[in-house]
Amino acid sequence: MTWAQNTNGRSVPHGLQQRCFKRDKWTCQGCGYVGRQRPGDLHADHVHNRAEGGQNDLDNLQTLCDDCHKPKSAAERARGRARRSGKRKPPLHPADALSHPANK
Repeated sequence: MTWAQNTNGRSVPHGLQQRCFKRDKWTCQGCGYVGRQRPGDLHADHVHNRAEGGQNDLDNLQTLCDDCHKPKSAAERARGRARRSGKRKPPLHPADALSHPANK
């Protein structure tokens, strides 16, 4: 799914996506692949992802092919999971649950 089709609130508006592709001459900034201007061939990728404070503007976008976009996105998801897991409290062992202050 390309960012333009994404509806989860993190999508790049179509016009902005096209400006990114044109600025980068439809060329992947990761490997130099020249896209064929068809849906799904290239992605307008956030250099600094929005979950980590990146903005949804042309200065924060780069053109990436699918092969470069997938591992970058996977690494960003892994960082997000690691960040969120550090905020979670470890589950209580059933034996400890009875002595937990919330149960007194």
